Amino acid sequence: MHQLEVDIPASFNFASTVRRNIFGIGDVKVLGTAEAPVVARAFWIADEPIGVRIRVDKQAEKLIMETEDEKGAKQLLPLVRHWLDLDTDYEMAMSRLCQDPVLKPVVHALRGLHLQRDVDSFCCLVRMMVGQQVNVAFATTLTNRLIQLVGHKVDIGCETLDVFPKASDVARLSVDTLRTLQFSERKAQYIVNLAKMVADGQIDLSANNLDWMEDEDLITYLCQIRGVGRWTAQCCALFSLRRPDIFPAQDVGLLDAIGRLCGGVRPSIEQAADMAEAWSPYRSYAAHILWCSRRHLETGGNSPE
Repeated sequence: MHQLEVDIPASFNFASTVRRNIFGIGDVKVLGTAEAPVVARAFWIADEPIGVRIRVDKQAEKLIMETEDEKGAKQLLPLVRHWLDLDTDYEMAMSRLCQDPVLKPVVHALRGLHLQRDVDSFCCLVRMMVGQQVNVAFATTLTNRLIQLVGHKVDIGCETLDVFPKASDVARLSVDTLRTLQFSERKAQYIVNLAKMVADGQIDLSANNLDWMEDEDLITYLCQIRGVGRWTAQCCALFSLRRPDIFPAQDVGLLDAIGRLCGGVRPSIEQAADMAEAWSPYRSYAAHILWCSRRHLETGGNSPE
């Protein structure tokens, strides 16, 4: 087993971050205890899936990563940093968001919580397509069915992980095959079409192509894909492409979260977008805090006064 270490910022709480793996996707497993979790997960490196086990040291100053793949070990570092958003200055972002009296209580309640980002934009877009107009539980079920059908497997220690498929794997599926997994006709068409576009080079989701684009140009580029509207494109920019200032104001969950924090009155899309202007240039982090605030309150967190 090959071991790597990476320093983590004081603002980062590994346990609280990985406990909020709300999607329950099969290539991430949270093991250990709530206070000392160990994550087993998979990453694609050079077209091969690699398993890694991740925990923090006793001083909570370093991430300890263990893998059985010697060749891919060093290439894991930037992927893990991307996944756990370790290169963002959370102290600065949260300090800015705390200036807003609506956000301040939940920012404090959720301190240490980092975004978990998709390291692959194809995976992110598929997840967002699957999640359109269905609840999180059913979206998770559908995603895991897709993974089990055409995904890969990799072992790390005693754990076997299902690995999210590559675009080329999904492109070989028929719409009828996805229909047997309870995907809607239209959703199955969108996912197969996206996979074929990526596999055939009709759309380039690489960081080299997307990173230089301005936010609105990026959203326009992604929206040329059938089944990708503004919400899906914004969520991909936020959850995969590390854009710090994205706010999907039409998201029902965000509108509900703002309503709960503002006396129970849900704002309109326009009102939410206007409110979010005050959170720039960290609107992505405000959105994340708001999404997580719903679960915090539903699972016994105190309602902010």
